[in-house]
Amino acid sequence: MLLFLADYPDEVTLLEGMAQRVVAIDKLYRTEKRIYLFVSYRKFFKRQILPIDDLATHYRCNLFLHFFFILKLFRQSWLLYFHSIMNVLPVLPFLIFIRKGQRVVLDAHGLVAEEQYLAGTRWKSSLYELSERRIFKIADVVITVTNAMERYYLKKHPQATVHYITWTNLPSHLKGVNYQPIEPTAGDEIRVVYSGNTQMWQNVGLMVEVIKKNLSPRIRYDLLTGQPDLMKQYLENAGILGRPNIHVTTVAPNDLESYYKAAHYGFMMRGDEDVSRVSCPTKVIEYMYYGIVPIMKTLRIGDFEEMGCECVLYDQFSEHMGPRKSQNNHRIIDGLLKSEHELFAQLQKVFR
Repeated sequence: MLLFLADYPDEVTLLEGMAQRVVAIDKLYRTEKRIYLFVSYRKFFKRQILPIDDLATHYRCNLFLHFFFILKLFRQSWLLYFHSIMNVLPVLPFLIFIRKGQRVVLDAHGLVAEEQYLAGTRWKSSLYELSERRIFKIADVVITVTNAMERYYLKKHPQATVHYITWTNLPSHLKGVNYQPIEPTAGDEIRVVYSGNTQMWQNVGLMVEVIKKNLSPRIRYDLLTGQPDLMKQYLENAGILGRPNIHVTTVAPNDLESYYKAAHYGFMMRGDEDVSRVSCPTKVIEYMYYGIVPIMKTLRIGDFEEMGCECVLYDQFSEHMGPRKSQNNHRIIDGLLKSEHELFAQLQKVFR
């Protein structure tokens, strides 16, 4: 039996980056019995049982009330697959029961402890650091989203005897798409897109400053966000709310494609912190696939610079750059999509 420590996605969460990763890994083992286990200290006083398919079941359990049931699942599984350090912490007491011969895989997803530290919840950061140290002592395989993340963990845990595999997050909705960027003509309107919300790490204030410095009527800005009121507040504070070439709207995920096909540049303003340096934002993958040139605060985001991503620093952007599509960016992501089956074969081999 395979035990996955994760909350299996539903229709609401299916398009999130972590959820897509969970589903992609699950497809490798559709012919085997699988259990998904999501544990909480404070919820699920009654155990939830959610069928996934004929061979897979999703359990949501309370650590204290369902302790022996959780222990039974741990003992019956030959593979323990942890999706993120977030799913290590709730079952930390059970790690001592893992036997020799059981395979342990950590799919890191991101730097959870460091993210909590940046968010100001240092007590959570300390608990995740403890969980991370423990899982690195017993893991056989650690899957990272970038080579930069692998290098980070190699430096942070030099004594760990784990096998690293890098697997770039590739959005499922790009698979099977047959798209080729069309080069614009020199006189076309310059289209700039932003897709995301207003979290601190998105540096929306800096993005708005870039827009304010480049208000040429030749440039159209489409700011696609689930927080339109907060985005408009940023624009109002900068004195540019209501400009005819700045459009703030909320769109369904399925409608993003039309904006990406039309866009030439896309804002990606994460800063130069460890959390960003090792990340692989889904947004950048999508931008690149559609031939969009990212406008970035720093080039040190994930592996994009070593991949050869064509991008522009935020303080260099201007209307003089003109409209363009990056065939290079599209080729990079298209190549990753086409070679993903080779990585799947590698994953299956390592987990046996």
